[in-house]
Amino acid sequence: MKKVFLTALAALLLSSTGMRRAAQGQPSSTTLSGSWIGTVTLPPAINPSGGTYTVLLTYNPNGTVILVNPVGRGGDEVAVGNWASAGNGQFSQTTINYHHGSYDGTDKSRASFTVSDSQMSGNAEVVFYDQTGAAQGTVGGIAFSAKPIAVEAIGSM
Repeated sequence: MKKVFLTALAALLLSSTGMRRAAQGQPSSTTLSGSWIGTVTLPPAINPSGGTYTVLLTYNPNGTVILVNPVGRGGDEVAVGNWASAGNGQFSQTTINYHHGSYDGTDKSRASFTVSDSQMSGNAEVVFYDQTGAAQGTVGGIAFSAKPIAVEAIGSM
């Protein structure tokens, strides 16, 4: 459940508007596109000793987002969803994924974040659902940050 939550959260948290800016060399305060790598920090309710993990996000200019979250159980979770701009570098995103391995429900992640100078940061929450679609609980207080994945020439370090 922790990994499922993290996947949903990561997707939500890492949506970004600065990606298109970084890809084109000019920042935009209302558009997101490209791939990002980010760090999600879990609240004590999920991980009492603290903890972070890395997520990958891809934003499309049509408002869709794909999140990949490592779950550590022999695979990754993929979440899909949508993002929207509130203007002035402010964004929101919602993603949904199946519970990895068990397929006994879904997780919905909701995030709000800011993109500035090719850096993304924000907060998220995850809602857990059973197979019938009934909400089973919510975890908030999730923090995240991300940066665009840059194109690099072969042989560069």
